[in-house]
Amino acid sequence: MDSVISKAIEEGIPVLLAVAGLFFILVAIAEIEKIKINGKPLRFFSASIGFSLLVIGVSLYLQGSNTSVTDEPNIDESDIETLVELPSDWFSSGESIIFSGHSNADRDFGVAEFKDNNYDQAANFFEKAVFADPNDPEVQIYLNNSKIRKLTSRVVLAAIVPAEKEQNYAEAILRGVADSQRLCNENQQTAIEILIVDDGNDINRVSKVSNQVVEMKVNNKEIVGVIGHYTSSATREGLKAYDQSNLAVISPTSTSDFLQSKVFFRTPPSDRLNGSELAKYVIRSLGKVEVEVLYTPDDPYSESLLRAFKTEFEKLGGTTQENDISAGDLNVENFIESLDEEVSAIVLLPSADFAARAIALSRVTKGTNSRNALPLFGGDTLYSPEILQGGGSAVEGLVIAIPWFPTERSAYATRASERWGGQVNWATAMSFDATQAFCYAISDKTSISRSDIIESLNSISVPASDTSGAQFSFDSSGNATRSPVLVKVVNALEDPEVDTPRDTNYGFKLIEQ
Repeated sequence: MDSVISKAIEEGIPVLLAVAGLFFILVAIAEIEKIKINGKPLRFFSASIGFSLLVIGVSLYLQGSNTSVTDEPNIDESDIETLVELPSDWFSSGESIIFSGHSNADRDFGVAEFKDNNYDQAANFFEKAVFADPNDPEVQIYLNNSKIRKLTSRVVLAAIVPAEKEQNYAEAILRGVADSQRLCNENQQTAIEILIVDDGNDINRVSKVSNQVVEMKVNNKEIVGVIGHYTSSATREGLKAYDQSNLAVISPTSTSDFLQSKVFFRTPPSDRLNGSELAKYVIRSLGKVEVEVLYTPDDPYSESLLRAFKTEFEKLGGTTQENDISAGDLNVENFIESLDEEVSAIVLLPSADFAARAIALSRVTKGTNSRNALPLFGGDTLYSPEILQGGGSAVEGLVIAIPWFPTERSAYATRASERWGGQVNWATAMSFDATQAFCYAISDKTSISRSDIIESLNSISVPASDTSGAQFSFDSSGNATRSPVLVKVVNALEDPEVDTPRDTNYGFKLIEQ
């Protein structure tokens, strides 16, 4: 629409000038001889003005008409160059709002200034926005971007999160990104700009945004790395574009062993390690028993974790039965009642989309029926405030394998807790490490390509002082060299040292091994 209006204006002005010229010539022809200016009749001045306007108008019109339709338009490049028509609120370095759930006037003023390329003014507003809402990572990233937008020695990374569908997880990831970005930009010459991208955790949308990311430019800079995606299925879809374009992606949350690519790296332990650790714990706790495993078929995370758990569990002498937790006809009460009498525990390994169904299962297992004593174990999709808030006493005792847990030995956990006003989770820690890895790969290089990034990531080693707690590097498969940990749901009324989210007395406690 804007281009149509512009074209109409460009072609209309010459026509108006020509018409005005004809008008003045007609006036000159009219019988107004007696009206004189400085001794000369008005006819003389009208004819002069009319002839001039007519010549100018016709000349401009002909000049525009002779321009070849194949010529490239001479327009200024926008801050974010999009190749296809995708919603503007899917992409932002500061010129639009991704998270609509927050109300912050200073943020809105900052966005308007950033969009108009007034970066100093934008930084002032974003500074106030951070003060007004210190728990919002979006405004912190926009503040960081505003401060370095004028620098030529900067690179652009895309942080791709499920903002629309999973806002809590998306913000948890961006808190780690924001922390690392700020540190990196304060301590090295080549600064990092973060483009926030919302993929909605929807496969069709992931395909669109990933293809956009590999081709687009942000203020004349191509994107040299990706932090994301949230789920393994989303990452798998995005890798189709990244692999072809040699664009490095570091996922802070995708753990499936099915993810394999020369451009793929991750900071959490893979499912092979998570499943193995969980299986060993079940054997240590219950012996060589039979367990019922509920998982999501065709989901790369869930199937990968199931395979890893089952392989280790059966190797140690246990036996498993598997069922589909995503089945539409699953009746939880009937399912629990129909379990084999030999089943000694339930292992919940759902995809993120079906994690909430674990709450219903836990309530039934702890209900007044013959199976009320079954212990629960699970994967990291169950590590969330929603599980604690919705499950309550029904999930007490649930043991989960996760990549990281805040301890007094983690300087980052202490700093992040103070910065964000509460205990951070493993998604924040792993996204901090992912961004730190890019920071190390970029270092102080004034010019760096996508290939340079991949080469550097294959050889870097990030010391414990610059990570969420432990030194790590990437192995030949792109996995960070770290091990998972186990946590248990406990009642904070019985253990006051346990941190809990709002509206529940239950929290996660590290199992010391």
